[in-house]
Amino acid sequence: MSEGAGPLDWCVLVPRLVHETKVWIMEAMEWIDQPLSARELAKISGGRKHIGHFEHHLLCLVKAGAIRRVSRTPVRGAHENHYFLTKAVRYST
Repeated sequence: MSEGAGPLDWCVLVPRLVHETKVWIMEAMEWIDQPLSARELAKISGGRKHIGHFEHHLLCLVKAGAIRRVSRTPVRGAHENHYFLTKAVRYST
């Protein structure tokens, strides 16, 4: 058998591919059940992660189709984007 033979060990693979911040963002949006910005996520996290860290992961989640930008508000010469879960990631009832 070659080194790559055998079934994938998903319990090992998934934590290496899915970043904990992305999971945290998704859980925060589900729990709070309203759109959130990178600034709000940084505040909710108690300042453990910088706004830029959340902005990066929010954009990755948008590209993956898990969340979408729902509003863009001018704030002190910049814009604050708010994101929320897409229907694609919610269970159908």
